[in-house]
Amino acid sequence: MGIIDNAFRIFQSAWLGVIIGIISITISLIYIYIQNKKLKHIELERERKIWSQISTTKSLMEDLENNDPTQAIGKVFEQFRFLLKEAVLLEKNYSLKTVKKWRAVGKLSSLWQERQAIQLLRTREIDLEESKELNEAHILWDENAEQSPYNHHTSRLERLNTQLKNDESSSVMKNDE
Repeated sequence: MGIIDNAFRIFQSAWLGVIIGIISITISLIYIYIQNKKLKHIELERERKIWSQISTTKSLMEDLENNDPTQAIGKVFEQFRFLLKEAVLLEKNYSLKTVKKWRAVGKLSSLWQERQAIQLLRTREIDLEESKELNEAHILWDENAEQSPYNHHTSRLERLNTQLKNDESSSVMKNDE
């Protein structure tokens, strides 16, 4: 009877070990699931924050066009590029298709912004068809170079400066009368 009792105790101990192992694995899986959910939520919030900042930057860029944006322009465009890089890092499969989707839904709203996004593509991820489209986009860009925000703002600044000089001249003339 002693051998049977020992065998039964070993069997019970083994089952107890298996049950404890199953419980600990289950707890670990629940913990992993919860952490995964939290991580996805954090990524989603980060993505929303970045696109909110991009939207604000785009708005600021438009506001600066209406004022005298001497040094601020470069800083705003640099901020846009930084935020765009962050948005690219959030994309699991960043490609030319992503850039096209962003343009279609309004996340990118100009040829310059689209070009900035295209510059962030990895060369090895661009297939032959996409490279043909990129060449066409660059040709269009070069043909429409006056659409560059820098050129656009420079000419706008020149117009504003001329207008200010004319306004000053007319106010001086009024004072003389």
